Amino acid sequence: MAWYDSIAPEYVRNVANSFWQEVGFDVFDVFPKLTVRKDYGMIGQYSVEDLMRIGNPDDFANIPGAPVESKGITLASSYEPYTLLEYRTHRLVTKTEVEDYEAPFRPIADATQDVVGKLDRITVKVFAQKFMTTGVWGADKAGGTDFTKWDDANSDPQKDVLAWKAEVLSQTGFEPNVLAVTYDVYAQLLTNSAVRSLLKVTDDKVVTADKLAKLFDLDRVAVMRTVETTAQKGKTKTSANTGFVKSKSALLVYRPEVASRNKPSGGYAIVKASGITTKSIPQPDKNDALKIEGAVTIAFKSLAPSLGVFASDVIS
Repeated sequence: MAWYDSIAPEYVRNVANSFWQEVGFDVFDVFPKLTVRKDYGMIGQYSVEDLMRIGNPDDFANIPGAPVESKGITLASSYEPYTLLEYRTHRLVTKTEVEDYEAPFRPIADATQDVVGKLDRITVKVFAQKFMTTGVWGADKAGGTDFTKWDDANSDPQKDVLAWKAEVLSQTGFEPNVLAVTYDVYAQLLTNSAVRSLLKVTDDKVVTADKLAKLFDLDRVAVMRTVETTAQKGKTKTSANTGFVKSKSALLVYRPEVASRNKPSGGYAIVKASGITTKSIPQPDKNDALKIEGAVTIAFKSLAPSLGVFASDVIS
């Protein structure tokens, strides 16, 4: 009997799903998670014009009970296809590794969490490449041109964010409620003189993401902390080939608290209803190891670009 015969697949699956539910994917703080049952389908591309159009209020008024057709609302201006992609990764757990632990199931749990964590970082990079860039959203703002860079002593991040919010609200009727920032921008906000001055009146003068959200009148400030190295396996990792997946950037966007196909949103993370899937695969030819493999089937779609503002070169 091999050592891994006692590791039930249900155990790995439960650890993965528990960790996923507890920690979640960082991208879900920006794009709400919309679960689907099929790997492909159609989803609405939202236009807010119909929701905003009022015209003459008398056109909506009728004598109570009059047999007159009411004015309708159209949420989606068009529909476009989506196709989910399955992202997979794995880690090997050897018999020797298990024997070194006092609790034999601990390395299995650690490996499972490592796999889920890697999938999280992968999806963050996919999100950053597709949506933390220019030419995607309704408005692009460039630091040094459209606003004072936030590491400048004369900058006022609160003024900038509130102005961008008002710009989106005035044109769409939806008020952005999430600000996603790269870690270097977040670090600069923690020490920004204008921000610290505004928070001097609070009891706790330590700047946090939650306090920034209140300062900017947002539901949350999401910080992108994912790091990667481009060094090849076996090569030396250096500061030149290692760093954050995205830098000097900020995305202000509207997202509904509850995901729904009928709710306009800057974008959605469309996820297979099965969530994280796992496999435990014996590898007797690899030092009697057990391969813990995890996968997530997901796609990101921007459904209402007018509900977002992207800022580049936010700091120097």
